[in-house]
Amino acid sequence: MGITEVAVEVSNPRDQSQWRKLDPSTQAPALAGAACSGFRPTRGLDGVTGLPVGLHLIADTGAIFSVIPKSTLEQLGITPFAEETFHLADGSEIRRGLGDVFIRIDGKSRTVPTIFGEPNDTPLLGATALEILGFAVDPRTRKLEPTKLILL
Repeated sequence: MGITEVAVEVSNPRDQSQWRKLDPSTQAPALAGAACSGFRPTRGLDGVTGLPVGLHLIADTGAIFSVIPKSTLEQLGITPFAEETFHLADGSEIRRGLGDVFIRIDGKSRTVPTIFGEPNDTPLLGATALEILGFAVDPRTRKLEPTKLILL
């Protein structure tokens, strides 16, 4: 299995008026000294709270929550609503902030719970976000595919 990298746009859920279509031709190069391991924004942070930021996340179907750099979320004016303890694969525990983020992928957008990533955390698009947005990872093509939204 390989890595699936997904272009997303994130914004403050309190300000949806600033959404604009993600246009790959206008994407800026990665920021120098980015605040999270593997973090590659597709558009620079413009310093205005609420304006969407484009970035690439690794789709991880084994991770429940998405992880976005805390510095990016703070610049967007997003604050955590809780601090939780998370268990890592090696058995260790870490504490991170948890908050809601408005995420757009391929024209679909929803508010999803997201972990505030520290500098050594890998930015991820977790299973919860994928399910909320109605996507699944195709392991053969390593691309997102639309899925049926199920109400049980």
